[in-house]
Amino acid sequence: MSFSLFDVPFPEHSAKSAFSGNPLERLSENRSATCIQDAMADPNARLFVVAVGKLLMRESNGSHDGVFKVEDLDKLAAGNGSIVLLGWDKEGAPWLAAQSDLVEEDLPTGFVALDFRSIYIQDLLGAEELGMLAQGGALLAWHKSHAFCSRCGTKSELEDGGYKRVCPNCG
Repeated sequence: MSFSLFDVPFPEHSAKSAFSGNPLERLSENRSATCIQDAMADPNARLFVVAVGKLLMRESNGSHDGVFKVEDLDKLAAGNGSIVLLGWDKEGAPWLAAQSDLVEEDLPTGFVALDFRSIYIQDLLGAEELGMLAQGGALLAWHKSHAFCSRCGTKSELEDGGYKRVCPNCG
């Protein structure tokens, strides 16, 4: 028996999966060469910081917070690494994800690094933030594993807010 996906009762079954509820507007058609810098200049910008495949989180009295502001990047050794623009929320605030160079042993006091699955299981982020985290984690992992041109081996560069890599040598 076959059926159309359009006949599936709302909400569609994949919406019940963890990491699938990303509400951000990506606005890919409006991205410029400076969109990451422009987003980071916005005082409402929010970031996830990922290190060794885990989300960095503030930990205080048993509570966790994994959403940071731009001014937190230097403290988390993420200001010079890969930063991707995920999109904009309903209020127009930009959301980004940044790669940190820290390893767990070097985390500042009051910070922990938690894998995404543990964050979901412990309900440390809301469903929408889990979807944003999945998008950011995937993009950062892609940039880390594809840092060099597959044709000539030159280090490639981020473009379109992190949705594209371009080789400055062979294009």
